[in-house]
Amino acid sequence: MNKQITFRHMDHSPVIEEHIHAQLEKINRILEHEREPIYLHIVLDAERVHHHHIVEAGLKSPHYDLHVKRENPDMYVAIDEVLHVLYKNLQNAKREFVEKEHAGHRTLKRKEEE
Repeated sequence: MNKQITFRHMDHSPVIEEHIHAQLEKINRILEHEREPIYLHIVLDAERVHHHHIVEAGLKSPHYDLHVKRENPDMYVAIDEVLHVLYKNLQNAKREFVEKEHAGHRTLKRKEEE
């Protein structure tokens, strides 16, 4: 998986990056058998005016195209929220994809039997 973390209006933080990588373990497990290429881009934006931090995550693969955005005064909470929602959305998208694939195979088998 190609991962990119962008820090906007803030300095690069190895601690935040480490926190993100730890939170991505669940997402990595879901995607470990997926076809490449898989791109994950996370943008961390420290807003100085509103004192709210914006975190966005985009996941693009041959089967999925997901985007999540959250705002929170606490950067770590925003990161956790974004990655949790991304994980749940990915689970739902994968379930729908698998059901669709199985339904297609069942239809093909029925046509072959006729």
